[in-house]
Amino acid sequence: LHVDQNQNKSELKELLEYVFENQQMPAFFSVKKSILSLFANGRTTGVVLETGASVTQVVPISEGYTLYKSLVSANIGGDTLTANIL
Repeated sequence: LHVDQNQNKSELKELLEYVFENQQMPAFFSVKKSILSLFANGRTTGVVLETGASVTQVVPISEGYTLYKSLVSANIGGDTLTANIL
């Protein structure tokens, strides 16, 4: 089940109610993509660089937990790079 980060809470609530009641899903666990990327590489501590269309983030992770006070975000992403290259 993929839940979009920009989905509002009422839509998320409706989706989860449907899945729990009609699809017999026993549980739901939410996790950030950066942590999953680190785990996929066999590590629990590290720094993940996430670049999207409009935002780039540097996400430090220690023992599987995001260090939110050290997270750095910049409004520069793939769209900005494409616009400046062309």
